[in-house]
Amino acid sequence: MKKFFVYLFLALFVAVPAFAAGTVTLSSDKIHKISQDESIRVVTFACVGDDSDGSIPDTTISKANFSGLARPFHGWYLYRAIIHNSTTQTDCDNNSDVYLKDSGADDYLGGQGVDQLDADTYNKITINTVEAFYDNPILDVDNQSAVEAEYSIKFVLVK
Repeated sequence: MKKFFVYLFLALFVAVPAFAAGTVTLSSDKIHKISQDESIRVVTFACVGDDSDGSIPDTTISKANFSGLARPFHGWYLYRAIIHNSTTQTDCDNNSDVYLKDSGADDYLGGQGVDQLDADTYNKITINTVEAFYDNPILDVDNQSAVEAEYSIKFVLVK
């Protein structure tokens, strides 16, 4: 009986450190019809770095992972990426890298996302290639180790 109370005490009153993994959440997905055949789509993700190492998981952008996604990226063209350090508490590490990869690890940003996420970031990257998405892209942020840093990544797509 004495052991029971010891275990109960430990379970209830001893602080156990809890670690929060980095997260990527869908903030918005808005489609604006320009004409009968043309649309602009703005998809915004909010990212929060892990509380131990600042990382976020590589995240496949799909309806399975984001129920609020209006539709898959398939058939849309990437026009612009906007990277914004939105935190008020912890700035992102300088020279962090943002990639948007296909299943073969080719970067839709063409390497233009390298060193684009930092403490003073509000970077707009205009995409120089014309390639439609053919699968679910993967959002990948590297070299960001500021714990609990908050930032947003917005993709402007056209069709």
